[in-house]
Amino acid sequence: MAGLLRAVDDEVPISHRRFELFDECGELDDEDAVQTGSLCTSIASVEIESAYGAANATVRLEAWDEEPPPPGDLWVGKGETVYLSVTGVVSMFGPGVGGTGEKLLIGPPFFAYGLRAYAAPPADQDEYGRAVAEPWLLRFWPLCDAAGPAIGPESVVLGEEARRMTAVLPLDPSDADVMGDWPALRPLPAPEPAQGTLVVSFGPLYEGGDVDPGRFAIPEEESHRQARVEEILGDLRFELMTAPPPHLETWSDDRLSRYLTELQADLRIARELNPDGQPTLRLDADVHVSLPLGGPWPGFSGRAWVWSADDTAHSDVLARDRQVITRDPIRRCTLLTGIVTILRKEGERVEVRAATVDEAERVLAAERIRA
Repeated sequence: MAGLLRAVDDEVPISHRRFELFDECGELDDEDAVQTGSLCTSIASVEIESAYGAANATVRLEAWDEEPPPPGDLWVGKGETVYLSVTGVVSMFGPGVGGTGEKLLIGPPFFAYGLRAYAAPPADQDEYGRAVAEPWLLRFWPLCDAAGPAIGPESVVLGEEARRMTAVLPLDPSDADVMGDWPALRPLPAPEPAQGTLVVSFGPLYEGGDVDPGRFAIPEEESHRQARVEEILGDLRFELMTAPPPHLETWSDDRLSRYLTELQADLRIARELNPDGQPTLRLDADVHVSLPLGGPWPGFSGRAWVWSADDTAHSDVLARDRQVITRDPIRRCTLLTGIVTILRKEGERVEVRAATVDEAERVLAAERIRA
C-alpha cells in the first residue's frame, strides 16, 4: 500500500499564467520538452500552466514510496508525466523570480519519477474579481533508477549526464521497478518519547585572581553586529558548518526569510537522508570528496579521502569499500578512503555518512567503467 514519505507547502507567484518547478541543480538546456495537460516537462524541470489565472499558486509537494491513490473530490487532475530528476530535491519558482527557499526531497538522485498534478478552485478573489491564489497538489513517486545510462566511459558535464537518463524512456507513470535500499525512499522513524528532564548545573567559570575586563573586550560595534546575527539565526547558528554569510545583519527581510527557510530545509533533508541516524563526518568538498556523477549535492555519493592519525579512524563513516591508500611515516598519518553519501552542503563544506550498498554501487560502477 502506498505511503506518504514527506510533504511541504509553498507559495509562488504566477506570471504569464506560468510557474515552475526545478531540481536543486537548476535549469538544464533541454529542447525536448513534453506537454501533458498543464505540465510542460523537461529534464529536471517542469513548467506549469495556471488553471484559474490567479496571481499566486499555493502548492503542496508530496513524495510517496509508490503510486499514490487519488486525492479527494476537490482536486481536478491537470496532467501526468515522467519526471527525470538529477538531484532528487525539487523547489518551486515563479518565472524569473526566486523561490521561498523551501525544498522537498522526492527520493534518490538520477531517478525517474511519476508526477501527477492537481488543481482546486480558488477560494478568494481580489477587488477586481481575480483569483488571489489557486491551490495545487504535486505528487511524486519513484519509477526506476536512471543512473545506469548516465554513467558513461568518461566524466562529462552535468547536462550531458542528465540527457543520458532519457535512455530509460518511454516509461508509463503507472509502471514502477524500484529495487534496493535507498534511505531517501524511507520515512523518518517516529521520535522516541521523552524520558524525563536533564538538569545541568555549572559552577563558576573562573575562580582565579583579578582579570582586566578590558583585556577580552569586544568593540561595541562588533558586539552589536554579533548580537544581531545571533538574533537572526537563533538556535540555527549551532548547526552551521561555516561562518554566517558576510553582512547578514544588513540583508532585507525577504532575503533573510529565503536564507533561513533554505537553511531549515537543508537540515531537514539531511535528517531524511539519514533516517537511521548513522555517524557523520564534515569535510571540505573540493579537497576530500570526489563524485562520479554531478554534485556535490545532498543525496549524491562519492569517494571520501581523509588523512588520519591511524588506520582505524572514521571506521563508521568510511566503512563502505574502505581502503588504506598510503602511510606517511614522517607526518605519522594514514590516507584512508571510503564511499560516502552527502547529507548537506554549506559553502564548500559537506556532511557525509557511510553509503548504503546500492548508493555505493553507482560509484563503483563509474570507477570500473572509467578505470
